[in-house]
Amino acid sequence: MDNIYYHFGQTLKTIRMNKGYTQEDIADGKMSGSNYTKVENDEINPNIVKFFAILDHMDMSVDEFSFILNGYNLNEKEHILYLFKNMTQSPSTPYIQNLIKASNDLLQKRPDHMVQDILNVSLGYWALLNDHDLKKAQMYAGKVWDRLKTLDKMYLAEYHLLNRVLYFFEI
Repeated sequence: MDNIYYHFGQTLKTIRMNKGYTQEDIADGKMSGSNYTKVENDEINPNIVKFFAILDHMDMSVDEFSFILNGYNLNEKEHILYLFKNMTQSPSTPYIQNLIKASNDLLQKRPDHMVQDILNVSLGYWALLNDHDLKKAQMYAGKVWDRLKTLDKMYLAEYHLLNRVLYFFEI
């Protein structure tokens, strides 16, 4: 994990104070005041239910908190997702190259199904726009479809991906 996550509690404290909340406002019966103090002092981490309750009491989404925790920057994966979601049907060559490079860079560090799928869609789109090779484009899109069809359930992220595949690779 990045070093920023070691400042989880300190970031919560700063946000709480900037918003004018007390520790009691945020703990609000979901945890003891002493435990919340330990969270802010980075002595303990809350479980996921308490984490969501804390953010809810701060009127903040997980994405917004992550953005702040990361020094007001998107992390690598969020940056890739942002680029992918904002890609138009006719993106520029540098735009696609940037998305392919960002995806490859993250995948060299760690495996990630979603980023691999984004890379395959981007490579497929590259094959269509620059190589004018429909078979190659379909091969890349097929890799994404092959993974998605093995899932028992799809969630919002998978539906966004599927939507893009169908949008870019019209039947």
